[in-house]
Amino acid sequence: MPDMATATVRLNELVAARLGVSTTDLQCLHALAKSHGPLSAGELADRLSRTTGAVTRMIDRLEAAGYVERAADPNDRRRALVRVTERGETLPASYYDGMGRRATDLLSRFGDRELRAVLTFVAATRDDATTEATLLRDAPNPADRDRAR
Repeated sequence: MPDMATATVRLNELVAARLGVSTTDLQCLHALAKSHGPLSAGELADRLSRTTGAVTRMIDRLEAAGYVERAADPNDRRRALVRVTERGETLPASYYDGMGRRATDLLSRFGDRELRAVLTFVAATRDDATTEATLLRDAPNPADRDRAR
């Protein structure tokens, strides 16, 4: 699992570099694309486990690069919603096309039962990583104790 995570991180670093954004900005683009609709800075902050201030700066950078745009919330004019532009949707996705084609080819060889097993594993692994990240975020850091000595 660490090898797979490392390979994914490396891929995302390369995609972010090609787009001229940080890996955190790329995570923001992924979150917006996955949402299938506009989100507020607060909603993005929750999804990315970041502060609203950090997300606002991310949105500023992504907007300057033409990957996202802000619009007034039709239900609350004081709040802005952020959505991915066509450029922000198609350009990042193009870097994952080859991987997507290869995954589709591989999965086409699996039967329904095998596909359900793969889906179960992937979803459980994602949920476990989320849980572990929350536990790690909330736990005391032993390195802080070592630095205090």
